Amino acid sequence: MDLQSYVVLGLGTFLGAFVQSATGFGFAILAAPIYLAVINATGAIPLLVLVHLVQSAMVVPRLWPNAPPRMLKDL
Repeated sequence: MDLQSYVVLGLGTFLGAFVQSATGFGFAILAAPIYLAVINATGAIPLLVLVHLVQSAMVVPRLWPNAPPRMLKDL
């Protein structure tokens, strides 16, 4: 991949993360088409999952103390 592809993937990641931070969902809705336009599906989907896992790992520790314990137990 060339530099332009990395820039487009970075922009797609930023836009997806921005939408998710504003609404609580939507990362893959926005980022997936951009990723799929740049790289093939066998590479884009695992990369999206990895990016989303990292993003979630950054958010969960701040949200965990605010989660109702009873609901977490039911999950």
